[in-house]
Amino acid sequence: MRNLKLKSLAFGVAAVMGAAAHADQILINPGVSYYFFDSERAIDDSEAYSLGLEYIIGDRIGIAATALSASPEWEDNVGVEDPDYLAYSFDALYYFGQPGAKMRPFAAVGVGEGEFEFEQTDLVETQVSLAGGVRYEIAPNTTLRGEARVIHGIDEETIEQALSLGISYAFDLGSPKKAAPAPAPAPVPVAVVEPPKDSDGDGVMDPNDKCPNTRAGARVDANGCELVKTAIESIRLNVQFPTASAVVAPRYNSEIQKVADFLNKYSDVTAVIEGHTDAQGKDEYNQKLSNSRAASVRDVLIKSFGIDPSRVSAVGYGETKPLATNDTAAGRQENRRVVAVLEKEVAVTQ
Repeated sequence: MRNLKLKSLAFGVAAVMGAAAHADQILINPGVSYYFFDSERAIDDSEAYSLGLEYIIGDRIGIAATALSASPEWEDNVGVEDPDYLAYSFDALYYFGQPGAKMRPFAAVGVGEGEFEFEQTDLVETQVSLAGGVRYEIAPNTTLRGEARVIHGIDEETIEQALSLGISYAFDLGSPKKAAPAPAPAPVPVAVVEPPKDSDGDGVMDPNDKCPNTRAGARVDANGCELVKTAIESIRLNVQFPTASAVVAPRYNSEIQKVADFLNKYSDVTAVIEGHTDAQGKDEYNQKLSNSRAASVRDVLIKSFGIDPSRVSAVGYGETKPLATNDTAAGRQENRRVVAVLEKEVAVTQ
């Protein structure tokens, strides 16, 4: 099953600022909303559910963090698995009107990151948003809120909207207590101190030496620790495909083997496999084909070379990132590819 996750600040949920809210107050904000996806995404509009947390800094300022999830469907039943949608948000809010009033309007701004995740693909984008809404106190420490928001996807140039309705619950952190004055320090007896030593002979006295027993002749820093420099080890993957094919030719096994060896050597390195197509065919078809090509190379790494699936992800870019011209057969061949670049910073002793 393909899961679609959107981590973004596209949807910021505000908190209570009615008579029950004041500075140094924490608010919990569950809510429901309706999300209008950009028409270019080919995804139907969908209901969503959210849970947020806000801290009141003053009578007019709040900062909020929110998680939102939805399960939209593809338009026109395109024949692929419907996505899931998940959002995380951080907003700065400003409240209008008089503090303590039952009803107060507010404005909010947000910024964040979005990620669409299919079974073999992650697609990340950055988003910013603007929102306006109103709060109405319905009980002590409980507020009803409504909000309208416009979201701009920077990477994909999308415009989306969200309408929300929710209830906020407030918890008072209380006034801070004043600390008791510290007692006067006891007089320190004067002691005879021996001159410091440099036990490992690295030029840094023992009291300042954070790395004792440094090897003889090693260069050290002011803390007595051996100086190291770093170097970058890297490897590049390039696998090409025939027209309309996502099958990995056996001649590329040695190329993929190098990636597997690099991952086995450095256990903390992860790989993102990127799939591409030439410009022939429709955009939607090329996007699916690039996803399949990246997934095919990922499968070879996992099934043939034993790489942990959690360390390898695949993403398709369709025809959006050509390497060469699409006007010639040779250029189109270069564009039908799967690539990856893996790097690791390693320490080299001086």
